[in-house]
Amino acid sequence: MGLILDSSVLISAERQGKNARQMLTSIAGKIGETEVGISVVTLIELAHGAARADTPIRRANRQNFIEELLTAMPVHLDGVLGSSHRAARRRKPSARNTNSTFRPADRRNRA
Repeated sequence: MGLILDSSVLISAERQGKNARQMLTSIAGKIGETEVGISVVTLIELAHGAARADTPIRRANRQNFIEELLTAMPVHLDGVLGSSHRAARRRKPSARNTNSTFRPADRRNRA
C-alpha cells in the first residue's frame, strides 16, 4: 500500500520555498520505504494554481515545482477513470500499455 499526497501538502511546501525534491526527502524521512504518488486530480489542481499565479515569477516557480515533482514521482489515474478502466486492466494485457501509473518520463521519450 502506498501514499497519495494531497494538493495541500504540495502547495504548503511550494509556499515555504521548498522544491519538490526537498519536500519528498522530508516526507520519505517520515514514512520510510512507502511508495508515494499523486493523483491526476492533484496534478490538475497544481496546474490550475500555476495558471492563476498573480506574477510571472510566481507562475514560473510553480511550473518548475510541478515539472520537478513529475520527474520524481508517479501520477496515479485510479479512481479518476472509473470502473471501465479497472475492468480493462483485469483483461489479458495487449501490446498497448495498460499500466494505471502515468510516468512523465515515458511520455517524453516517445518519438
